[in-house]
Amino acid sequence: MLRIIIVNKPGHPIPYVGGVERYSFELAKHLAKREIETLLISSFLWKFHSKRINKLILVNAPLPLYRIAKEGKFTWFLHHLIGSISYSIRTIRYILQLKVDVIHTNDGFTTFILHLLRFLLRRRFTLVTTIHAPPPWEMSYGKHITLIKIVYILLYVLGMLVADKVIGVNPVICKSLKKKKNKYVFVPNALPDDYLRNDIKYINANGILKRYNIEKDYYLFVGRLVPEKGIDTLIKVFLKYKYKFNGKNAIVVVGKGPLEKYVRKASRLISDFYYLGYVPKEHLKALYKKARALLITSRTEGLPTVILEALACGTTVLALPIKGIQEFLSALNMEQIIITKSSNELIKTLKELETGNTSRTHKLMGMVELTWDRTITKIINTYLELLCKRQHINTPLATKQTFRRIYEHTG
Repeated sequence: MLRIIIVNKPGHPIPYVGGVERYSFELAKHLAKREIETLLISSFLWKFHSKRINKLILVNAPLPLYRIAKEGKFTWFLHHLIGSISYSIRTIRYILQLKVDVIHTNDGFTTFILHLLRFLLRRRFTLVTTIHAPPPWEMSYGKHITLIKIVYILLYVLGMLVADKVIGVNPVICKSLKKKKNKYVFVPNALPDDYLRNDIKYINANGILKRYNIEKDYYLFVGRLVPEKGIDTLIKVFLKYKYKFNGKNAIVVVGKGPLEKYVRKASRLISDFYYLGYVPKEHLKALYKKARALLITSRTEGLPTVILEALACGTTVLALPIKGIQEFLSALNMEQIIITKSSNELIKTLKELETGNTSRTHKLMGMVELTWDRTITKIINTYLELLCKRQHINTPLATKQTFRRIYEHTG
């Protein structure tokens, strides 16, 4: 029987639990639903309340600096390094007790540590890693760009070099690293299951908006309040839209992060600027449902789930030309996606959307390919291909016959 360990990324400092943590949990959950014995190593299990799933074992691992690290500071770098070591130690404990076929990580440094331990302990597990952002040398982070790039390259590249397979959540990642085509595979991020249900259209959105005193039509921003998410760009764009172009709609910002004080100050000084902080999932669905558009002003992205969530709610996604998601969004070829060439064009589009039709179809349209059911099939195929090569079996497809032969060799 296949046994797989999913190792979460050490994560952002408190209190931010983002898309990578959600990805790790969904990956482990859907593997277990396919009757594959799965262990999830994470410090964020408390964030994902779920019914007990057969074949899924949740393993808590400590992050010593989680509460004192500050994103973008040296303490954040230490938090990541020590967190990777902590997760690796907890993983090795299970490797020594159980026969493990695949370890799937979500950051480069943890991958590198596990590779060293694999060599020192002479274990024969397959090592797969998912990369959630474009290569550091193609990113823009704002201030201190050189130092941050050096740190990201250290945490990023080491794992890619030693992993048996690297999964990229958008095609830009794989194209940027095309020298070893067989090593990199594009498997897109997927839409959370609760956004696939038809209950979105039955949410009492107006009642939820009243709780937050939102009375105007609005544009929505959802994400961590950090420089790479472009929150400063968002505020500048809204200022021009509001005061230079006499914009009528409001802006609603959801999220927490190091720049929270900056955003709170903006909400006090700028009219029709609402900062809500953290909101529950059901409230977020209502905010998506009623928004004129979701604004994406990031400097760089992998494939954020907020885009998929907004599209599932029938909401327009209005984005700047971001390295990492522009190509992927264009490939979806959906009317709900608008990619602008500059901040000025973004402002003009905001004006055009002021009087646009806000009716929602609530159809997934091009989202069919972005379900976890399809994503997990592609990831299992990747595992099987690697295990077949290790056992010298020339059948890489995930058929029943292949499963049977894999189980015979690895069970």
